[in-house]
Amino acid sequence: MNIKLPDPRLSKTEHEIIELLCKHIEESINKETSNFQKGEVVLDEKTAQKLAILLENLKKEENFTSRAFVVESIFGGTFSYGSGAYRVYLSGSNKHRGKPLFWGRKSWTELVSRLGERSRLHVEKLPRERFARMEELLFRVIIERKYPNAAALCYDQAIKFSDRFFKERNLPTIKFDIIEQINNIKNDIEEGVQNLPPKKASGLVVLLSNLSVLFTTRDWGAVSAVSAMSGITMQIISED
Repeated sequence: MNIKLPDPRLSKTEHEIIELLCKHIEESINKETSNFQKGEVVLDEKTAQKLAILLENLKKEENFTSRAFVVESIFGGTFSYGSGAYRVYLSGSNKHRGKPLFWGRKSWTELVSRLGERSRLHVEKLPRERFARMEELLFRVIIERKYPNAAALCYDQAIKFSDRFFKERNLPTIKFDIIEQINNIKNDIEEGVQNLPPKKASGLVVLLSNLSVLFTTRDWGAVSAVSAMSGITMQIISED
């Protein structure tokens, strides 16, 4: 199973958010004191304020919002040829890979085919085993060296919440709003909620890590879309 190494493109803001959350996930697994229950991610006031600022900045970054828009459109069923998501993906992938426009059109069709959409290319849907191997590799590259426990948690959660995608033969329709979920976390922090549960923390790490490879290759784009959906699902479920 040949898998190309991921080429994540994380902004400074995304790097800082991942670093901050992974550090606290790691602490939640390794520490247990009277005021720090195992399984919780408790943010001190300074860290909470920093995270709120970073999340506010993230919402304003064009690279992040454009990738979020593409993934929302793919799973929301609004990704047809010539759509806004199609044009954003072409722009992002052509810029990233330095390819001509016609190549970008083919890469879009291959991407949505790999996600289960029927096309004339007859490209098979991304296999679960390949997805799992690629996710493991991505977290190894971005997180594992400094935060092995956080990497393991993010991997486990990404695999768990991707089940719906792999259970359906074709591309499932799942509507969600990534910016809204980012805003919900930021608002909770600003309102004094400093216990950020591991599910929310790891979900955000999964989201940012995977969106960073959306515009790279066909299969990394497919993995990115599936895991971004998984990361947001973690956020929504943890609010219930």
